[in-house]
Amino acid sequence: MNTALGSVSYTPTSEFEGTDTVHFKASATEEVGGSTSALSTDHTATITVTGIADTPTTGTPASVTTSEGQAVTLTGLSVTEASGDSATPSM
Repeated sequence: MNTALGSVSYTPTSEFEGTDTVHFKASATEEVGGSTSALSTDHTATITVTGIADTPTTGTPASVTTSEGQAVTLTGLSVTEASGDSATPSM
């Protein structure tokens, strides 16, 4: 925590969306009338993280060569979406 700026940096983990909380305590000592007192306060900050659309990733086979007019079968094609949502391939 940067006490001069009063800020905290927060970065959610990849693919996280929802509500998170950050708990912190501020403590200080103060001398009043010859006595030292310890003072503190607790605080909880609530952070709402909204999801974003993920670009699907694709896997393709190595190069395939064929002759004119000859069919070729492509295998090893894959489409994935990082958050587990459905991804639909098309050609």
